[in-house]
Amino acid sequence: MAHEAYKVHRTVRTDELPPVASDLSYTAHVDEGLAYVLFTSGTTGEPKGVPITRANLRAFVEASGALGITLGPSDRCLQMFELTFDVSVMSFVLPLLCGACVHTVPQGAIKYMYIAELLGDRKLTMAPMVPSVITYLRPYFDEILHPDLKYCVFAGEALPLDLTAAWSVCAPNARIYNAYGPTEHTVVCTQYLYRRDGANKERNGIIAIGKQMGASVIVVIDEDGRILPPGSKGELCLSGPQLTAGYWNDRCAPPR
Repeated sequence: MAHEAYKVHRTVRTDELPPVASDLSYTAHVDEGLAYVLFTSGTTGEPKGVPITRANLRAFVEASGALGITLGPSDRCLQMFELTFDVSVMSFVLPLLCGACVHTVPQGAIKYMYIAELLGDRKLTMAPMVPSVITYLRPYFDEILHPDLKYCVFAGEALPLDLTAAWSVCAPNARIYNAYGPTEHTVVCTQYLYRRDGANKERNGIIAIGKQMGASVIVVIDEDGRILPPGSKGELCLSGPQLTAGYWNDRCAPPR
């Protein structure tokens, strides 16, 4: 991982390290084992701990690959999020699994300005971001061009269509996704791929959140729990292998 705040680079040659005398033991991992625990924002009450298993995380990784997001050792990826925000998992897990480089934003930096420099100076190829980053950059779009950028994934906020169209000129070779998902469903579980021909699904100028990823199942229900037909208004309900089994220390309560 590369952190631009560090100016000193050190190299450790593992073949020159002395042998370790003690025996090393390894813990066997199982699908039900915890990968991480993150807390909800508490917008519907008290913040709740969300335990995500290795199986949940693997389902997310596989769903991301099915979208056509393919990374390798030559890729350079942005990680702009606090580690308490689950989109950060996408930003470092996907590239590190493929041997790609992760560029982080140091504490105290003005994020949108620092990200603008990283995108150009480091020729980043993948950039998960919140839409407000490019909102701040919009006055400078005429000066911005990132042909190396292959994937832009926006999440965490509504994505305006006109903003996306303007940004697509700055990133002419990028696939631009609008992604959505609660913490309980392992990072994101729906995606919409922006269409450069202009035939995009939107409502009130906001790009749609798209269809389910991977094996996730998504339905809309009414107040009585009945599944509604497409186009109806109701409550969005999620299920599938990315969904947590329950909240931390409250396994009897289903995720909400």
